[in-house]
Amino acid sequence: MKSIERQLDFFYKNLINNHEALEYLKKRQLNPKIIKNFGLGYSLNSWDNLYKYLANKGYKEEEIEKK
Repeated sequence: MKSIERQLDFFYKNLINNHEALEYLKKRQLNPKIIKNFGLGYSLNSWDNLYKYLANKGYKEEEIEKK
C-alpha cells in the first residue's frame, strides 16, 4: 500500500471509529457511501498520531517527512 493510501485509510478509520464525528456527518446528511467515495476522514487531537501509525507500518522518518 502506498503512503497516501495508508494516510487516507488512517483518517477514514479514525472517522468510522468516532461515534460523535459520524453523528455530525449524518446530521449533515452524509451517508456511508458519500463518506467513502469522497475519502472523508477524521483527525485525532494529537500532533503525532499519523507519524506513529506510518512508523509502525515500516516507513522511515525521512519518508514520512517527505509525505
